[in-house]
Amino acid sequence: MVSAEGETEATILAENYEFFDIAHKTNADGSTTYVAAAKNFSGTTYPIKLYSSTDGVNWTEGNVTIDNGAISANQRTQQQLVFWEGQNCFVVKGAAKTYTSSDGNVWTENANVQYSSNALLASAGEQLILVARNHARVTITATTKELVPYDEFDGKTNSTYYAKAIGVTKPDAEGNVSVFVDGNNIPFDLKVSAERC
Repeated sequence: MVSAEGETEATILAENYEFFDIAHKTNADGSTTYVAAAKNFSGTTYPIKLYSSTDGVNWTEGNVTIDNGAISANQRTQQQLVFWEGQNCFVVKGAAKTYTSSDGNVWTENANVQYSSNALLASAGEQLILVARNHARVTITATTKELVPYDEFDGKTNSTYYAKAIGVTKPDAEGNVSVFVDGNNIPFDLKVSAERC
């Protein structure tokens, strides 16, 4: 790592790991918590390690390593880690498991927000959006499994379609968001109403 002053510093990363995603939240006291995700791209399962910091300089490794972080449609995606404002928690997505954390350091597996081994994540206000292949789900809760399908998108492409990137607008005054999904150079623009959740 290189400091702001240009000095080389010791890295916190384990061998063969590279940072690939970062998320942050503003705490009640006005401070910021940063979470960075690093992935080992040297094998076939791409394990993920998580690091948290309150100053962007000093980092602490989280309590879990996600053994399988592979997302076959886009291994270097930057859509596996988000801060979900509606639930005041960070969410990280591995291939077969999803974890949540309120502080970015202590992570707990959360089956309520697990969807598909190839899902990408995005969040907008109350909503967490998960998109995998040619299917999408949305939820507003991390405490029960309530993943609502997007009927406008599910199955509208053939089975070789893989979502490779998603974008989400900020919620409007009523909580509605637009979701843009791109894969195989076929874009979809989805409207999600707050009532759907």
